[in-house]
Amino acid sequence: MDDVLGMVTKMYQCTFDFRKPIKHNIAQLKTMAMKLKSFGTNPAKPELTLILLANIHYAKEQEWGQEFHTAMLAIWKKYSYNHVHDATLMAYILKELAGADELQSMKLAPAPNLNKANVVGKYRSILQSANNSCSNAESSYADSTSYDDSSQE
Repeated sequence: MDDVLGMVTKMYQCTFDFRKPIKHNIAQLKTMAMKLKSFGTNPAKPELTLILLANIHYAKEQEWGQEFHTAMLAIWKKYSYNHVHDATLMAYILKELAGADELQSMKLAPAPNLNKANVVGKYRSILQSANNSCSNAESSYADSTSYDDSSQE
C-alpha cells in the first residue's frame, strides 16, 4: 500500500519540466496515471487537468513563463471556475498551451523545482501518521483482548 500511495503522491506532486513542450509533460503525467490503473486507482481527466492547471499556474507567475498567462486568460474567459474538468476542457487547455509553448523561450525555464510548494507532501505525512495511529490502536486492542478466557466470549 505504501508503494501505491507513493505513486499517487508522486503523480499529484508532478512538477512539469518547462524546458520541454507541454505535450511531453502531459505524456509523462498520463504514464503515471496508467501505472496506477493496475492497482485499481483510476485518475481521470479531472485529476489530470487539476495537476496541469497547478503547474501552469506556477509557470505563469514566473518571469520565464509569461506566455502562459495569456493562455490562461483565454481559458478562464471560455470556461468558468466551476466547469467540470472533462476531455473537452483538457483538449482546449492543451490547444491554448501549445500556442504558448511556441512563444515561450524554453531555454529560459529552469529545471523542475523540486522544492516548489506543494501541499500534497503535507497531506501524505498526515495520512502516514493516521495509518500509524490505526496500526498502534489495533495492536493495543489485540494485546488487551484474550481469546483464551471463555468468560469474554
